[in-house]
Amino acid sequence: MNRTRLVIIPALAAAASLLAAEARAYDFTVTARTEGQGYQLRRYERNGVVFVNRRRLTQYLGLRIYNLIDPGQDAFSPSSSKRPPRLLSFHLLMRFDADFAGYMAPGQSIPELKNNIFDLVAGGLEGRNLLGRIDFSLGRLYDMELLDIFAYDGLRVRVNLPYTLYAGASFGVQVARAHPLARAVFETDGPCCDAAAEAWSPTFSAVAGMDGLWDLDLKVAYRGTVSRAPQPGAAAGADSIWGVDQELVYVGAGWQVPVIGIMPSLGVRYNLLTAQVDDLSVGLRQRIAGRHDLSAGYLRTIPHFDGDSIFNIFDTEPYHEASLRYALRIMQPLSAYLRLGYRRYWSDETEARARPDGYSAAMGARWRDARLGAGLDLYYLDGHAGQTYGGDLDGRWVLLRWLTLQGRLSLIQHEGSGGSLAAASGLNFGAQLGALVTFFEGVTGHLLFEDNISRQYSSALRLLGVLTLEVSP
Repeated sequence: MNRTRLVIIPALAAAASLLAAEARAYDFTVTARTEGQGYQLRRYERNGVVFVNRRRLTQYLGLRIYNLIDPGQDAFSPSSSKRPPRLLSFHLLMRFDADFAGYMAPGQSIPELKNNIFDLVAGGLEGRNLLGRIDFSLGRLYDMELLDIFAYDGLRVRVNLPYTLYAGASFGVQVARAHPLARAVFETDGPCCDAAAEAWSPTFSAVAGMDGLWDLDLKVAYRGTVSRAPQPGAAAGADSIWGVDQELVYVGAGWQVPVIGIMPSLGVRYNLLTAQVDDLSVGLRQRIAGRHDLSAGYLRTIPHFDGDSIFNIFDTEPYHEASLRYALRIMQPLSAYLRLGYRRYWSDETEARARPDGYSAAMGARWRDARLGAGLDLYYLDGHAGQTYGGDLDGRWVLLRWLTLQGRLSLIQHEGSGGSLAAASGLNFGAQLGALVTFFEGVTGHLLFEDNISRQYSSALRLLGVLTLEVSP
């Protein structure tokens, strides 16, 4: 062995040891999910009712990378035993839908049913407790404030302040079907090919609140959405203008009263665009000895839409609803519940309702342990469209370590009032039978057969197959 080799080998060993000291590790999970469906839809044509075959294939691909921050990194504040650890992760979930249905044939195209699309369900970079106080999410995001779910591409930041106070803001572009990698469920209200669906809609929000100080939660949030679109009735080529699509203020509060433990809650959403409170939610909940759970609630809601939605000119069916629920844990795997409700609709003077109110009742029991799960639900609904009552029985049995059987039976009777198709009376019966098979660790298959019998279908057979692969080295 010459001198050059004697010098190079120790040098490479020393460099490798230095690099090893600086090496950082991260973890990742890759998931792939394939869903296949086969069923039929009714279609009304000039010659009568025909059935349209739908054969759908949906493919999901997900990636999650986490532990991107080592505890010793100097770019962030020192760790503290009083604060949660700093986290940085990346996640991505993509989906592709393909439909090989009969309506795709030439001359039978139905634009509203076409769903061959590649979309980004969720994805982006997320950080928690950076610099000891900052949380952020960057990418395709979802938010929910009292009966309103919306998606946007952008940035959301939250700063955690002393005394459990926090403040945050977000900015982005609201997701619409016409945008790249968007989903059909984000189609704007109105015709499927409306030019307004292609307009970009910036959205922004601000939030401040308190988490758990003196067992009290408070939250105040604002969100606005604007878009630039042609004016109604404007000549071709006319300049578009900016307009407000949505502007909401939300206030929420919850408190666990000391000693007695009762938990009141409040949620109010004020629509600045229509200058009215379009959602009000009030609740009370009391837990007793860990076995009894009693809650009461009141909801007043007026469905709202974007400022340029065609549905703003129609009756939006506002209503009041009061409910009372009692749940009991009889023993460790067995629980039961009872729910009573009352709903009342109101309308303007131009519309008269024969039955503006209705009652509801539901009761059920559930058994849940490691091998066996079963549930029975019975319900009754009364309203202006008639009466609906029925029951639902479902079960799950872990037969073997790699095999789980599932089933469900449903029976629904509707006694309609009025002449509309939706109000017609009829009996509906549904049955499901499925199996969940674990082929290998991280590889599972789910097969489900479903059949429904009703006044529309003498038999509506549906087949669903799901194959899931998860790799996490």
